[in-house]
Amino acid sequence: MLKIEILTQKEVAERMRCSSKYVASLRQAGLLPATRYGRRWLYKESDINEFIEKSIETGNDYSKIRIGAQGSSQNSPKVL
Repeated sequence: MLKIEILTQKEVAERMRCSSKYVASLRQAGLLPATRYGRRWLYKESDINEFIEKSIETGNDYSKIRIGAQGSSQNSPKVL
């Protein structure tokens, strides 16, 4: 049986050593896949590991993500 490790947004932030808000911005920008379950966002550990590996390989730290006003499609998160 295949075991899939599921992480909360807080757990992802702890593993990536960043804020929970930054993890949310990566999700909103479409860079981190997640599933909404009730009021929580859940992330697969394999997706997080893949994101970190790609970031290291490309040298992109995604520090230039800009978050606009919530609920507005014109101000959706963008990677510069």
